Amino acid sequence: MTAGTVAPAGFREFFESSSPGMLARALALTGNRHDAEDAVQEAYAEALRRWDTVGGYDAPDAWVYLVVRQRCWKAARRWRRSSSLDSLELAAWRTNSSTERAAEALIALGALAALRGRQRMVMGLHLLHGMTSREIADELGMTDNAVRQSLLKARVRLSKELAATRLGHLSPTERAVEERSTALDRATRTMQWLADTLHATEDWLRAGIEENDRGRRRVLGEILARWSR
Repeated sequence: MTAGTVAPAGFREFFESSSPGMLARALALTGNRHDAEDAVQEAYAEALRRWDTVGGYDAPDAWVYLVVRQRCWKAARRWRRSSSLDSLELAAWRTNSSTERAAEALIALGALAALRGRQRMVMGLHLLHGMTSREIADELGMTDNAVRQSLLKARVRLSKELAATRLGHLSPTERAVEERSTALDRATRTMQWLADTLHATEDWLRAGIEENDRGRRRVLGEILARWSR
């Protein structure tokens, strides 16, 4: 079965318009192509099965992204910490980009990849979407205290590992001011820098996915094939 399979009215258009952003968000959360594609594929397949209902929502993409996050959380138990990400993971999504932008993306995603699975997912939701510990706890089925502890541990690790990287992006004057700041202030600014870089990385990935739709074609074909069985 191919992507030419007939789908309910409106679904294909919805997929075409929303999937670049959905894949970019999933990749930013998971840090790897396999889990990102799996989560997005399962979420859209579920939306297709319920399209009579989901298609009538004011924001069906919000419903799909909630399912994507749930699938990512389930996969987080399998995630292993790593010191960096393979650039080939990003090359599959961005074939046309500057070396500097690719390097920044690898720094941001690699920083999250170095965390334990639960810490990585919790911090990703916090940094990318500004979710509070209570909101994250409610969505992931954790206690608020457990989320706070995960955020604290992740923040300490990320602040230490990214301090030198962030300094490298500052001017000599800014660097001198930074070095005289308190440790807490430096950590706060480092986390803000990471959040800003992750947002830029998500936008960068979305643009690349829109330029090169091979991944989306594959995902859509799988969704329609499963639906038609």
